[in-house]
Parts: sequence; C-alpha cells; structure tokens
Amino acid sequence: MTPDEQGAASDNDLGSVMSRVARQLQEEHGDTDATLQAITTAAVSVVPHVQDCGISFVIGRTTVEARAWSSDLPREVDALQNRLQQGPCLDAVWDELVVRVDDVAGDPRWPAFTVAAAAAGVGSMLASHAAIALAGAQREEGLYGRMTHRDAIGQAKGILMERYKVTADEAFGLLVRSSSVTNRKLRDIADDLASTGTLPTDRH
Repeated sequence: MTPDEQGAASDNDLGSVMSRVARQLQEEHGDTDATLQAITTAAVSVVPHVQDCGISFVIGRTTVEARAWSSDLPREVDALQNRLQQGPCLDAVWDELVVRVDDVAGDPRWPAFTVAAAAAGVGSMLASHAAIALAGAQREEGLYGRMTHRDAIGQAKGILMERYKVTADEAFGLLVRSSSVTNRKLRDIADDLASTGTLPTDRH
C-alpha cells in the first residue's frame, strides 16, 4: 500500500469512528452545545495522536466561529483563518471534504495561514464535518425522549468520575473509547458498567 493509499485508509477509518461517535452522542445529549462539546472530548479520546480539537461554524463562507474547544489553540487557529481568509477548516466546509495536513509548516495550500499556524505551535491538522451529530442534536432539541438511555449513561459517568477522579467530559470520553474499541452501542456499555462495575475494555 502506498503512503497515499495508507492516508486514504486512515481517513476512512477515522470517518467510520466519528460516524459511530456521532450516533452515540445523540443518545447522550439533546442540545446542540452539549453535543459540540462532547464531540471535542470524544475526538481527543478516540482518535490516535490527537492533542486538541475544536468545533467551528462557518458563517457566510467567510467567518469561522469557534463553538467548542479542548484548549485555547483551536480558537487561535480559527482566529487566524478569519483574519487571513484561508485555511483547512474553510476548505473542508466549502468543498465538503476531509482536509488532512500532515505538516503544517510545509504545506503550500494556504501560505499565509501555515506560516502563522506553525508559529502558534500547530504541527498537523485534520478538518472535517461534525454535521451528522449536530443534525441529530438539533432534531432532538425540545423533544422528550431517550431519558432511560441518558440516565444509564449518566450513572456510568458518575461511576467513572468517582473511580478515576475525572471530569464528566473525561468520563464520557472513556465510555466513547470503550464503545469504539468493542464496537458496541454506548448505552450498552453504560448498562454493562452500571450492572457489573466494570468497563468492557478493562477486562482485556
């Protein structure tokens, strides 16, 4: 397999993972802001080698608005794209592509942006859509439903928070990671943890 084929396979694997995460997030969250924040947590937890994640809206094809982030760096990157009117997030939305940047400093596609982003400490980037999960949250907003599943997931998060002394978002990330590794639904992982006290991945 060539490096390009390996990269394409990796992007396809990532797409599969995030599609599964998107469906799982709909079970946990019924409002847009909570879903956006959960996606950033899930991405950092599930996707290999990811250190930071941000969710942005592109408004009027020219403005990148940060809506959720795992650190200040994604917000700085959005500000750079706004100021310079170029960058991978804009291209990902405009062209409906997964935009992969293996070496920010050496990428010629956005010369002004890559210089500034590299200076800010960005080494590589991957820009794609989170629209699947967002659309699901927007459909669910204001509707009553799925409370049993959410209660189970909330109980599971509480167990992990107490056991590992982590935040609610970090506990949710552990559930998502276990779901991804075992290829089981998030609610089933939560039910298993609540009934046995053990994450499925803890048994391996």
